[in-house]
Amino acid sequence: MTTKRDQPDADEWLALLDGGLSAQEEDRLVKRGLERLHDFLAADPLAERRLTELLERRLGGPMDADTWDAMNASLSQYFGQDLACLLYWVVAAETDMANRLERIEGFATPPVLSFLRAVIGIYGIDITHAFDLWQYGPDNWRVAKREILFDAIEDTFRISVTIEKFSGEEMMITGVPDSILRLATSLVYTAALLPGEGSEPYAEESVGQFVDECAHLLTRLDAVCQAQKKLAETDG
Repeated sequence: MTTKRDQPDADEWLALLDGGLSAQEEDRLVKRGLERLHDFLAADPLAERRLTELLERRLGGPMDADTWDAMNASLSQYFGQDLACLLYWVVAAETDMANRLERIEGFATPPVLSFLRAVIGIYGIDITHAFDLWQYGPDNWRVAKREILFDAIEDTFRISVTIEKFSGEEMMITGVPDSILRLATSLVYTAALLPGEGSEPYAEESVGQFVDECAHLLTRLDAVCQAQKKLAETDG
């Protein structure tokens, strides 16, 4: 049984959620959290029902950027910040939740594992969605779905891009390649207008992905320009 002195502090749990711990440190912290969760469930046989009612109250209606704060406050008040963070850590794996649950099987007692599987199975996706709305905002786009078709009649390609926001709203952009390229040029021009003094507005990971994709595209476009230039010289 864990004692109050054994309970990890908030900084450790935040480091766990941020990926700032080694695998050994993660295992140690998660094991201690699971032991405390076992004690919590043993002390309150209605814990699963109470938590289900709490999550249903916070996640059952329309979500916005404030949903996460309200849910986190309720969970932390009832559960304690450490057990709330333990739940977030499992859910934060998103599509890898099953593997993270499998990872803790060696530490968790059957009642704890059953409890986590039930809660995450019912509310895992909703908890993740609430976090995304809080972290990124409803207007930020979540995913872009692309479709490229060849129009045999017009003898050209047509590109469709469906952008889905974290709010669930979708918008579609459709055009021929040259039109899409002009749109991309306009977006790059707009991005360059943002001031960079002091705090750079772009995340390092986003910049890296952008530079890599641009380098690939510029290589292709440069080859096209060179070919067109040679063709013009030949015709001349």
